[in-house]
Amino acid sequence: MSFMDSCRDVIMCHMFMGGSLVACKSLQKALQDSFGSQRPALNVVIYPLLHEDLALVIRDMPLLHLDEITLFKSRVAEDPPHLWW
Repeated sequence: MSFMDSCRDVIMCHMFMGGSLVACKSLQKALQDSFGSQRPALNVVIYPLLHEDLALVIRDMPLLHLDEITLFKSRVAEDPPHLWW
């Protein structure tokens, strides 16, 4: 939540994390509810990394951005500029 509050230009947040599907969906809904009115184009997808339907979720992502949001791109692991200032 603090990341999204600090980075007001973020309009797409696709994250895979450890945890249950319920926890991921709760965080996804909380982010969408908190920031969706300020960012009408906001797209939030949070999914468990080891879930059996992960392949289906990945197939539903925009292909234009799929390459950018995988762990194979170095930018993914970087902190956004000025995040901690």
